[in-house]
Amino acid sequence: MCSPSAKNMSPQYTKWMEFNESLAHPSDPVVFLDIESDSVSCGRIIIDLMVDVVPQTTENFKQLCAGALTIPGNGGQIEYGYRGTNFDRIVKDKYVKGGKITEVHGCKSLYGDYFPNENFLVSHDAPGIVSMFNDGIQDHNGTEFLITTEACPELDGLNVAFGKVIRGFEVLGKICQIPTNEQGEPSKEIKISNSGMISYYNFHEK
Repeated sequence: MCSPSAKNMSPQYTKWMEFNESLAHPSDPVVFLDIESDSVSCGRIIIDLMVDVVPQTTENFKQLCAGALTIPGNGGQIEYGYRGTNFDRIVKDKYVKGGKITEVHGCKSLYGDYFPNENFLVSHDAPGIVSMFNDGIQDHNGTEFLITTEACPELDGLNVAFGKVIRGFEVLGKICQIPTNEQGEPSKEIKISNSGMISYYNFHEK
C-alpha cells in the first residue's frame, strides 16, 4: 500500500503539510505529477515553475511533463516525457530523485543531451524545492530532477533549482516512507503515472 496511516506520520511530514497553494504566482506555469506505487495511487504533486527566474530550465521541465518532446521512430515521431518514468532514488532527509528516461533510446532534454546551468538564484532552503539533478557534474542538466524533502543548502551553487511544490507534500511523505537499499533505491516501484500542465485559475478552482 502507498498510503500510510496518519499516526505514523513524521514531524517532517507535518511540516510539509503546512505549505499551501498560496505560494503559487499567477504568471508561473503550474504542472502536475501523478504518483503511484505498485499500481496503487499515492496522489498528485503540483509544482509551480519559476519561469521569470529560470526560463530555459522551466521550459525543459514543462515540455517533459507535457510529454511534448519527440524523436524519430518507425513510422514517424515518438513522443516522450515523464509519464511512465520512476522515482529511483530516495536520499533520507534530503531529496527524492526522478526523471530518468530510458524506455525510448535517444531521449534527451529540450536542448539536446545536456544543457548548461542557467543560474543559481533559487536556494534549496525548504522542503519541496524542485531542482535539476546532475550527479555532481556541472553543466550536465538533462531530464533528471530532484525534489527536496528538507532544506538542502549544500546543493546551492551546484544544482539549478527552478520550481516549488505547492500541493502534494503528503505524497512526498509517502514516497519517503518506502524502504530503500544502501544506495537509496526504493524497494518498490514509484511511478509517475501521468503528468502535464494545469492552468493557474483551474488549479485554484479545485
